[in-house]
Amino acid sequence: MEQVKMKRSIRVLMLLFVFALTMTAGNVRSVKAADSGKTEDGLEWKTINNGTNVEITYYYGTKANVTIPSQIDGKAVTSIGYAAFYMCQSVTSITIPSGVTRIGEYAFTGCYGLKTVTIPSSVTKIGKQAFQDCSSLTGIKLPNGITSIESYTFSGCYDLKNITIPSKVTKIEKNAFSNCWSLTNVKIPSKVINIGDEAFKRNIKLSKVTIGASVKKIGKNAFNGCANLKTITIKTSKLTKKSIGSGAFKGIYPKATFKCPNKKLKNYKKWIKKAGAPKKAKYKK
Repeated sequence: MEQVKMKRSIRVLMLLFVFALTMTAGNVRSVKAADSGKTEDGLEWKTINNGTNVEITYYYGTKANVTIPSQIDGKAVTSIGYAAFYMCQSVTSITIPSGVTRIGEYAFTGCYGLKTVTIPSSVTKIGKQAFQDCSSLTGIKLPNGITSIESYTFSGCYDLKNITIPSKVTKIEKNAFSNCWSLTNVKIPSKVINIGDEAFKRNIKLSKVTIGASVKKIGKNAFNGCANLKTITIKTSKLTKKSIGSGAFKGIYPKATFKCPNKKLKNYKKWIKKAGAPKKAKYKK
């Protein structure tokens, strides 16, 4: 009898030991940092870079003014993910924190009510179509670390009145600023080599453009339909007969003035005419 009691006691002790181990393991799991989640403000997120940083993946909230936190779950927010705010039409302003380096493709596409965006200097990459059809966006300051304006990034931003293209940008891809109906003045900086097809197409209020000294190619229909474009200052001497795309200057102001480098004036005049420039356009040194 005593042996039976002893065995039962040992068994109970073993069960208690196993139970204690199970609870401990459960507690360890519960304090382990999550690899995804959702904030009280409706920001869905996941960890990236082997769990060291956070990317915003979607917004389910209802606030019009959104401030993205610099940290979530003790980790720095460094990325706004693919289509994270896609078609969030009720959002009117977004503040992106310092430390974010990347804004993904389609991140804010179709945010029709978005009027202001604060982008920190830490951002070095903005994906294609990131702000496409943000039709209420009136202005945006791009960080100096950006080296390329991707395709359709600001296409359809009807109310965009001013944009400063950072000095390190080397490429403006196709349709990057097409249908920006309120844009009036564009200065293409000195490091830009390529202006993509239809990059500024149908910017109906655009009146003045300065093309920087390094541009080697102006794409097809780049400024097509810019009906109010009156002054085009061309600083580059690197354009060729084949590098000015067809229709590049078609449909601009009938009496527009082209200011060209002295040594290139004769050739540029011929090539620009072939690219659709109006018959009454003027050409100056």
